[in-house]
Amino acid sequence: MSNQSDWRFCVKCSSMFWNGDPQGLKGVCIKDGGGHDAAGFNFVIERDLPESENIQPNWRFCVKCFLMFWDGDQREKGVCAKDGREHDAEGYNFALSHTTPTSPIPDSSTRQGQWRFCPKCFSTFWNAAPLRPDGSPNKGVCAKDRQGHDPVGFNFVLSHDTNPLIQLIDESTRVQVSGQGFVPKGRVRIGYRYTTPSGFTDATDPPPIEVEPDNDGRFSGVRFNLQNGATNIRVRATDTGTSLNADGNLRS
Repeated sequence: MSNQSDWRFCVKCSSMFWNGDPQGLKGVCIKDGGGHDAAGFNFVIERDLPESENIQPNWRFCVKCFLMFWDGDQREKGVCAKDGREHDAEGYNFALSHTTPTSPIPDSSTRQGQWRFCPKCFSTFWNAAPLRPDGSPNKGVCAKDRQGHDPVGFNFVLSHDTNPLIQLIDESTRVQVSGQGFVPKGRVRIGYRYTTPSGFTDATDPPPIEVEPDNDGRFSGVRFNLQNGATNIRVRATDTGTSLNADGNLRS
């Protein structure tokens, strides 16, 4: 099955944009006219699939603003933030998975729902962003009228790359832990244990270290101290959002 990664949520407009440009271009965000700001998961979008009960094709990349928009209406192409005109399709024909009453697709550790179609600008946007500071719903910013997006149609449930990994650096009297592939801005619990010459194994006392990954699901610079002669060091980082573990060891 063919797919493309590097599709990301823009924290400013709440739309999905392609973040894989080799020159580092980020398209155009309607919020401020600058490039999109990536946050959250790295979505992996399927392409070149026929329409079915749970699949809607004809989602395309707009070469001007970098958003994913629906190109299945032959009469209009939505509104692009770059110039206020219609989107310009380029590249693959993407197919988005969606849930239905008779064939539901639940959220999971590798799928996120609440991605919706906006009938004003034709983009796909996330309809579950955190509330605004005043407590009102956050629907992002639509290129059509600079108001919030309007959710219409299917609830798309999109796959994302969640493959937590950790790297350990032996610093003699302590260990440095870094990680990637965790839920962005989530919580990671890091536990460890090791053996000393007396046979004592540290069972993580005090309690496990907790850290918040950045917008790309990475963290670094986490350290814990070792007793003299420590061997068989085992480290486990648990993503509390997905319950997935990443394990590492030193001095085995």
